[in-house]
Amino acid sequence: MKFRKLTLSELQPLESDMISFLALNGITGEDWRKIQNTENERSQQWIDSFSEMVWLKIFSSKRYINIMARHCNYYYDFLPQEINVVKFENSEFGKGNTIGFQNLPFAKSREEDMFDLMENGGEFSDGKEYKEACLLWASAKK
Repeated sequence: MKFRKLTLSELQPLESDMISFLALNGITGEDWRKIQNTENERSQQWIDSFSEMVWLKIFSSKRYINIMARHCNYYYDFLPQEINVVKFENSEFGKGNTIGFQNLPFAKSREEDMFDLMENGGEFSDGKEYKEACLLWASAKK
């Protein structure tokens, strides 16, 4: 799997989507109950496939991720071919702030890199902070 399996609490609100997913794959409600009761590995494979589809749908509709730490904030813009990152660092000892900008290639894929950031404390954003950080970086370069 590229991503992790959705938890039961994540799957519950998606029950109707899961039913549609199974139906599109030719599995009726009765078939699904039978698979769950007698073919655990197969049922887990279907849940894995559904989880992958959900994650891909989420990541395809998102672009910005923020990671906020005590003294350093990262603002990511996931473009189709690369990631732009603005790093804003507050000095712990009052020596000022630093800001940097970097274009990065994907380490794995766009979606897998997004997933890795989200699993490590990232939060989706509307991009406002990223755009503000870009303006701050541009004015600091002058």
